[in-house]
Amino acid sequence: NPAQPPGVWRAHLVSRAAETQRYVLAANVAGDQQHCPTMIVSPQGDVLAEVPDGKPAVLRHTIDLAAVSDGYLRQQRADVVSLSYPAS
Repeated sequence: NPAQPPGVWRAHLVSRAAETQRYVLAANVAGDQQHCPTMIVSPQGDVLAEVPDGKPAVLRHTIDLAAVSDGYLRQQRADVVSLSYPAS
């Protein structure tokens, strides 16, 4: 959405990663009107890799799946939502 100020979607991606304690991998088209960057964000909200605006590129990064936490999912109300977890 070109009406959105630049940086809004980037901030949403960082927040979502930290909020859910999961990696966020976002892909977008290369172009001048791009408002959501192509990037990889860690579960702590750190941007691990990002493609500059308007530049076509392939983004590669090794992620550590041990950094993912289930703390967020374990906070659900069992009386409202029922999720099963695989044995660790």
